Amino acid sequence: MPILRGHTPIPAAGALAAQIADLREQVFALSETARRSVPYDYSALHVSLQIASNELGEAERLLQEAAPLETV
Repeated sequence: MPILRGHTPIPAAGALAAQIADLREQVFALSETARRSVPYDYSALHVSLQIASNELGEAERLLQEAAPLETV
């Protein structure tokens, strides 16, 4: 049985979510590079990049939830 999601839709939310997903993957890869190549004294750089990646993931999830009404 299909379930309707009820919320205010955001036009082109799926496309924006996809762009954010790409950016999130790039930031995560950058954080891994920083973890491997930046001295331990600067570990805050790696952590900050991971936090940014996580926040982008949250934005991606919110946009996916705000996609136009559709049956699931």
